[in-house]
Amino acid sequence: MGKLTEGDTSSSGSWFRTKDLKDTPAKLRILSDPMTGYERWTVEGKPLRAQSKAELLETGADWRVEKGKQDEPKFFAAFFVWNHNTKTVQVAQFTQKTIRQQLEALENNEDWGDLKGFDVTLSRTDAGDKVSYTVQPSPAKPLPKNAEAEWQRVQDECVGLAALFSGGNPMDVFGS
Repeated sequence: MGKLTEGDTSSSGSWFRTKDLKDTPAKLRILSDPMTGYERWTVEGKPLRAQSKAELLETGADWRVEKGKQDEPKFFAAFFVWNHNTKTVQVAQFTQKTIRQQLEALENNEDWGDLKGFDVTLSRTDAGDKVSYTVQPSPAKPLPKNAEAEWQRVQDECVGLAALFSGGNPMDVFGS
């Protein structure tokens, strides 16, 4: 069972945020296998993440209340991605079921396959209170050389996605 901890999302530059899709779609290359778990937000505005829903429900944390309802644990899938828009490696964590389902459909489609082999463009449409997301694949082509080099640096120097469950930022450098 994974360790339950508060997550750090303070260095937003190292995190891909779906709310940024309001302004422009994002072209991403998924670089890693997913890390999955559950997330719930405290009244202090900090995310707690665990590998199982039960771990979150067993805590004595004070959970965020929005619109008169207590914040419920949400399933997530997290990846390292190359963001072509910002030209950086980032952590992308998707709680949105529509995004996860579209990515899974591409991965399970024999014509597309491994998500690490092609880019996807994520876009967001807001219609009143309803938000929808679209994942559009691009034909496979090699990752740009600068992206390959940056991804290798992250793999060599950073703590990785498991940090989501130990209170760290996956982009933290070993020993810092």
